[in-house]
Amino acid sequence: KRQVLLTRDGNGGINITQGSGVDSGAAVQNMIDSIDDSNNIISGSISYDLTERFSRYIVKSQLNPVALNFAGVTPAKEIVSQENKPVVDETMRAGRQLVIKAENSSSSEQAKLRAEWSANIRKARGRVYSCTVAGFTNSVGNVYAPNQLIQVSDEFCEINAKMLLNSVEFSFDITAGSIASLEFVDSNAYTLELTEPKTEKLGASAVAKFDENRLKVK
Repeated sequence: KRQVLLTRDGNGGINITQGSGVDSGAAVQNMIDSIDDSNNIISGSISYDLTERFSRYIVKSQLNPVALNFAGVTPAKEIVSQENKPVVDETMRAGRQLVIKAENSSSSEQAKLRAEWSANIRKARGRVYSCTVAGFTNSVGNVYAPNQLIQVSDEFCEINAKMLLNSVEFSFDITAGSIASLEFVDSNAYTLELTEPKTEKLGASAVAKFDENRLKVK
């Protein structure tokens, strides 16, 4: 669910998919000094949500006891207390700290990966650009559809990046004609991956060895 993009299919159904990474070849733009007809944005706005972002990310966990089969004598403190050195987002105000309880047993190195993922995904989803354009088709002649990469250039909003089209809404009236309302997010908002430890089933011999090693733990 961390990498899922939900979209409507136009027939009352819901598509559960992931960021495709497909470049549509299309562009939306609003350039101040444009001298041709390439500007197609009627209005645009950008928002930055910092409420879910922090300056320090710490993930706490504990080791999987099964791993001690090959670890020899291990102090109890090192088993029950695993955490990463804080992952720092220097763009955020110092003092904002998030402590996360890991979903699975993990080492301090795995906790670091989990913290980095959390910092990156929150940053990627914290910027949203919205605009309205005339017509239902993009600059290359295809109907606007979610889950495509589109070049966004808006000098008024100071943005120039290839972004993922997150949602599309079409409307039509006699006064304004055909209007498409588009919402864009960072291209990595649904594709940042988290590496988690894999769990394996224990055979009878492994269980016996675990019971033997458990007695050696200080």
